[in-house]
Amino acid sequence: MASKSNGERMFYLCAGMAAVYAVLVIPALLLISNKVSIDQKNQWNWGIIILAIEMVHLGLSFKIIGPTELGAVLLFGRPLYQVQSGLVFAPFIICQIIKETCLVIKKQFPEEPELVDKTGDDTKPVRPGFVKPIRVTTASGKMLNEFKDKIKNYEKDPLNDMLTLEPSVVVRFQIQRDNFIPFLINIGSVRNAVSQMRDTVDAVLNIEFPKRTPALIILEKEEINKMLKKEIEDLVGEKDPNVSLNSEKERERWGIDIINVQLVDVGLGKTINAKIEGVPDSKLSAEATVRKSQAEKDAMVLKGQGEKEFETDKGAGVANARKAYLKAEAEGLQKIANVAKTEEGKLAIITKATEQGLKGSQYSIIPDGAGSLIAGIREILKKTGSREASSDEKSGDPKSPPQTQEILKQIKKKEGKK
Repeated sequence: MASKSNGERMFYLCAGMAAVYAVLVIPALLLISNKVSIDQKNQWNWGIIILAIEMVHLGLSFKIIGPTELGAVLLFGRPLYQVQSGLVFAPFIICQIIKETCLVIKKQFPEEPELVDKTGDDTKPVRPGFVKPIRVTTASGKMLNEFKDKIKNYEKDPLNDMLTLEPSVVVRFQIQRDNFIPFLINIGSVRNAVSQMRDTVDAVLNIEFPKRTPALIILEKEEINKMLKKEIEDLVGEKDPNVSLNSEKERERWGIDIINVQLVDVGLGKTINAKIEGVPDSKLSAEATVRKSQAEKDAMVLKGQGEKEFETDKGAGVANARKAYLKAEAEGLQKIANVAKTEEGKLAIITKATEQGLKGSQYSIIPDGAGSLIAGIREILKKTGSREASSDEKSGDPKSPPQTQEILKQIKKKEGKK
């Protein structure tokens, strides 16, 4: 229906211009036949001049629309009809042709990365050809209640805190081929459309980012993309099949298809990036230190346990050996005690004790051999007895010590039996 309307308008325009040319041709022919000229020599005939002007005007009235372009004919600035690619007739001076690309248009907000001033110095004017970044402050993990479950695994993440981000958004759209006239009427140009899309993007980011931490924004980029696309589609009046072509809403449409909207970068900024890049290094260094300290601690524990076990085993060995020795000694003493119950045993014990005691003493006069033991003891007793006697005489006590008397009794008894 719209195409037919365009065809009719084109036909009426062409028919009207043909009538104008015809009207001008008739007087031109009359002027030529009557030789009406500017000068007396008839070198500048008015009829020829009129026909020449018509031919030049006709030639200037044809334009070419390229295969990647959309065009519309304007009659004194008013959109008249849309034209397709090819040779188009638009009467010179009376009509103009407006052209735009029919390809997909890609626009990045705030601008292409290489044209964004990321120095962070707002005290100086932006350099020529550059634009300021979009800056949005996020939420902190401690501020959120709605997204607690989503960020519980990122509570200690450095991106789970309040930061000022510099996001970048890409919008891809295309002017509808059969709706170039509504586009010209409602928005006018791609530049105006991009400007208003930028405002919408800023508004959405300033609403959605403060609800989330940077970590959550990265996780929910797809959801944010959907929100951005919906808001921009509402802005441009994306075509609704349920809306009548003659309705007020249809007349407000921009004639644009929104292909996609993408949050391509959250833009942490140079300073923040440098600090966050240092976090993994610090974390790894801390972990390495912890692992080294833990290894040293484990080594010391194992060494201590080894030394403890060694000392324990050593002590147990000594104790067991001492126990065995004492047991053997106890058994030996028990046997000695059993022997000592007899008179012969007592004498043997006294003799053995005397032998062991005198071997290292100053009275080591015991002869070699077991047979001369008694004679040796007798000799000892004589010497010790004489010393004790002389000692008693000096002290006024003529008696010998009880030990000496007991030994002599035992020896005399033994000799009497023999």
